[in-house]
Amino acid sequence: MRDNPEHYLKQVYQRWNKEPLVQSKNRIIRFADKACRKVLDHCAMRNRWNGAFVPYFGSQWCALTLDCCRYLIKHQHDNPGYRKMNCHTFSPDEHYFHTLIGNSRFDAYADGLQDFQGVGTWRLANLHLIDPSLSKWFTLQDWDSIKNSDKLFVRKIRSLDGAELVDRIDKELLAQQSGAAAPPHGRP
Repeated sequence: MRDNPEHYLKQVYQRWNKEPLVQSKNRIIRFADKACRKVLDHCAMRNRWNGAFVPYFGSQWCALTLDCCRYLIKHQHDNPGYRKMNCHTFSPDEHYFHTLIGNSRFDAYADGLQDFQGVGTWRLANLHLIDPSLSKWFTLQDWDSIKNSDKLFVRKIRSLDGAELVDRIDKELLAQQSGAAAPPHGRP
């Protein structure tokens, strides 16, 4: 995050107002609330970030060991201020746990600091094949890139146009890994 302060550090140091200031069912009030929060975001007010924590960033899709999860739960319990500190950050799912891990003994077991290659969470997705647009829905036409990827998962697939792709993954990739025929899609 420190290699790109104008984007990533801004996510934790600046206060972001994503939650409604006023709860209402009235469409005009909801619109006005959203407009007010957008104006507040542009004011770039400072978030109450504790400087003792070096912020780390990564994909929200990650794998954690049981010991690391226990540490995270204990830290949550023992340090309620950390959660408060993250209430007004941008995309906390992409830095909340990464920061705790990066500032703990578990950092030695993580992938380590990655060289900054540009903005984009897809760059640090170590488990998932994610399109740089973050909005692409993978289909059977993407089969070659999925098959040739070293990723364990692909994101995003929807039932509307991805059922054939899921069936092919089940048939060719999962069966290949397990050495047995994969079950038909949707059945245990």
